[in-house]
Amino acid sequence: RQGENSGTITHELGHYAFRLPDLNNNPYVTPFRRASAGPWDMMDRGCFNGPGGPHMRWVVPPTHGAAMPAGLMVRNRLENGFIDESMLLTLSREGLAQTGLAAAKVTARAVEPFPGQFTGIMVRLDGTPDGDRTPEDDPAENPLSPGIPNYNFYSLEVVQRIGYDSFTPDNGVLIAKNKDSLRGWNGGPNAFNSFIWVIDAHTEDINMADYVKPNGEKVMRTIADYRQLNDALFHAGLDSGSYCEWEDIPNGLRFYVIDIEKNDQGILSYTLAVRSLDGSGEQERGVALDAPEEVEYKGNFLPVTFTLKNTGSPADADPALHPSDATAYLNSDVYRLSVSVEGTGWTAKLCNGLAAVESGHSRTVTVYVSAEEGSADTATVTLEAVSESDPTQTAAAAIFILIRGQTIEYPL
Repeated sequence: RQGENSGTITHELGHYAFRLPDLNNNPYVTPFRRASAGPWDMMDRGCFNGPGGPHMRWVVPPTHGAAMPAGLMVRNRLENGFIDESMLLTLSREGLAQTGLAAAKVTARAVEPFPGQFTGIMVRLDGTPDGDRTPEDDPAENPLSPGIPNYNFYSLEVVQRIGYDSFTPDNGVLIAKNKDSLRGWNGGPNAFNSFIWVIDAHTEDINMADYVKPNGEKVMRTIADYRQLNDALFHAGLDSGSYCEWEDIPNGLRFYVIDIEKNDQGILSYTLAVRSLDGSGEQERGVALDAPEEVEYKGNFLPVTFTLKNTGSPADADPALHPSDATAYLNSDVYRLSVSVEGTGWTAKLCNGLAAVESGHSRTVTVYVSAEEGSADTATVTLEAVSESDPTQTAAAAIFILIRGQTIEYPL
């Protein structure tokens, strides 16, 4: 049936062998409608993935595009039986308001989850339906609209450019709204099936050329081009080129990308957290920060280590409040970190503005300090931590940094 690339043939086999429907839109008809899953799922335009993009998918062999499609997202993997719910941490939106936030580690979807980790997190939109909480957004007026707000759950998963995800455009955390039904027409003009809707970390127009005409004229990608979602993933840390959190105010949820790890084989896993905006549980929340009183500056970017402790205490939670037994993942709090420095010519930088710590446990937080030529001889670096579950719980610690007269090798 398909006389083109291996990626598209795999997509067609998704229809034939697994009865999965299309997710793709039409990027060239007006009014434009944003793609639903784009390059992140084989049943959307992930079947075109590759360095040459969609216009090179006809080349045989496919060395410039569509050499390998994307993997499948959580929703489609569940449908196919490639994963089961035991591999997911499944949470209830209503339950999170009673138990407090949940935090867990998620392994890259291209491999089996590591022990104690999951292949994804699912948050059921139980209680008041999505459509009764989320205002309708007319797709005739807003090309980024997901259409009819009748989604049933969120999914969080980790994409790494290995295996079937080798030709995806990024590594990071993929957040999506999903429908229980595979027939999820999104209404409005040029409606299409969108039972998966990727949350785009960068909703602005990607503003890139699609192709160049023989006369040299550039034809830009439309807002409906699937590559609009090339930069959709969320990343851990500050200055990552993306964002580390996202909030759905109508549905009362906030999602956090806390941290990233890489094992000896180079496989990524992320610490992720989900918090209800409607309640923070019965836990006693608390936070403390400790630091050495004084540090000698030795030049370049000096790492200064603080100790962050969760001084709160856990509360007994009814396991029935969540579809999964989430008990082991409800004992953490997420802290928002900020740093300041007093001293002319000194700077202090955090690599990560979020930290998750279990009740009664501690972790280190590193701040990198530097001084420019002609700076003051001393500086004071202050780290502050604020509980996301209870913003009244704050802590601060300061370190005094001094130069002892030695020759300083200033940073370039």
